[in-house]
Amino acid sequence: MNVVESTSLVPEEELIKNLAPHWRKRFLKAIGLIVENLGQAPAPSLDEIARQCAISPYHFHRMFRVIFHETPAQYIRRMRLQLAVGLLMESQKISVTDVAMYCGFSSSQAMAKVLKRELGLNAREIQAMIQDGRATEAESLVLKLGHPELKIDECIEKTMAKNIDFQVVEYPEQHYSVKPVQGAGVYELADFAYQNKGQPGQDLFLAVRYEELENEQQGGVAGYEVDTAKEANLTLPAGAYLVCKVRLSSEAGYMSAWDALYSWLVTHDYELDESGYCIEWIHNPDQLLQELTEMTLGLPLSKIK
Repeated sequence: MNVVESTSLVPEEELIKNLAPHWRKRFLKAIGLIVENLGQAPAPSLDEIARQCAISPYHFHRMFRVIFHETPAQYIRRMRLQLAVGLLMESQKISVTDVAMYCGFSSSQAMAKVLKRELGLNAREIQAMIQDGRATEAESLVLKLGHPELKIDECIEKTMAKNIDFQVVEYPEQHYSVKPVQGAGVYELADFAYQNKGQPGQDLFLAVRYEELENEQQGGVAGYEVDTAKEANLTLPAGAYLVCKVRLSSEAGYMSAWDALYSWLVTHDYELDESGYCIEWIHNPDQLLQELTEMTLGLPLSKIK
């Protein structure tokens, strides 16, 4: 379901876009090397990464901090924490030790020290936020790990989301074959897409009733569009939606996009259809763990003034 041009909520893309082409190429390579090796312990040294990108180690450290608002070491630590917190929140089936190993910490004890120092929490306390339905606390924690903005007390994804291109789109009646899902983290959705494949190139559809969003442990449905009502177990009536298309690299970007949808809504003359579905289409479900997530988000509208 491709309705508008994609708006990037990937901080690294925003921060390097005004660099001279040769510097942009070098730092894009540096970020790629860092992200590719997050799970390795020990990872390649920063000096080695700098040399691979044709930058002297001294200038690499200094310029990285100027461009990305944090040192390379801070960036790596924050990215590992993003990954670890996401895994701890999304799955109770993965052991804390396995999470630590997957995220590049030398041991669960090493991860515990970083969690306590940076977030003031341990792994069990993070998991308990989801188990106890404390969604507001969980969201605040995720946003805390977003990319730091320069001299502004919010993550850069929130700032970038102010530039999203929003549109009101009238959709015809739509038919979907869906299954219930509990939670909608990227790892759970990647597993769902692997277990429940659609047609090649088909978007993965997700929906939750707007009236159920107040239930902090609510689940939704996921599946694929089908041709007829006879094949479907969910039919969305024709109607208007406020939509945006975004490219994401983190939960902070995802939450920022939804916040921006609501911010746009309250400054324009539209009403929410509280009996309708909040909807999402993931445009690259087969590459969720390998690539940036490309998706369209939509809020149901009851009337257009």
